[in-house]
Amino acid sequence: MERSLLYVSRKALCAERSAAEIEKIVDVSMARNTELGITGGLICTTDYFAQLLEGPAEAVDQLMERIDRDPRHTDVTVVRVDAIDQRRVSKWSMAYSGPSSYVAGRIAPLLGSKIEGDPHRIDRLMSLIVEFAAG
Repeated sequence: MERSLLYVSRKALCAERSAAEIEKIVDVSMARNTELGITGGLICTTDYFAQLLEGPAEAVDQLMERIDRDPRHTDVTVVRVDAIDQRRVSKWSMAYSGPSSYVAGRIAPLLGSKIEGDPHRIDRLMSLIVEFAAG
């Protein structure tokens, strides 16, 4: 069974090392996700990460356990988990294009406290990540 999982977390990176650490995250994620058969997209803002993971349920769960323990994140919150028949982000082991004020401006208002209780914000965040990865 395939699973889609969307989480948000607070960045726990110091500003001067943030870009280098995110580059490491993306490089390791691309290799690991390929091995696990996972596809997805990562977006980060000044304060948050938002990531969509899709793939075999067991592999997605295994990866989420690692992410939850990663000290570069805090307040890791899974906001949506769905069983899926078809992946929305099937072309990318990890779609990421780097910091963008345009993307951050659209994403930042959706993040923050209480996103897990707001289906509209979750739907919009999911749509933006899928749109970003498809573009």
